[in-house]
Amino acid sequence: MLRAEARQRLEIRRQQSQFLRNEVNNNREIEAHISIIARSSIRMRDDYNKLLKTVDELTSEVSKLLYRHRCHTEVCHEMTVFLNVTPCSLGNGCQHF
Repeated sequence: MLRAEARQRLEIRRQQSQFLRNEVNNNREIEAHISIIARSSIRMRDDYNKLLKTVDELTSEVSKLLYRHRCHTEVCHEMTVFLNVTPCSLGNGCQHF
């Protein structure tokens, strides 16, 4: 009877030990995945910030071009009225200067 109980306790300890080893290995794998994901998210954040900077620069450039176009359009309109000529067509540039 004592031997059977000892064997049973020994088997329980062996199962617990195996369970603990499995959990430790699982934790290592999870930590490795977390590390990979963390590095990937850092790279993605850097790429996103670079894209935001590019968008800001392009938006600024478009604003400058629109301002120049408005100025050009106003000057062209004033000149067409003053000279009594046909306004220039978009895309071909101003033909009056």
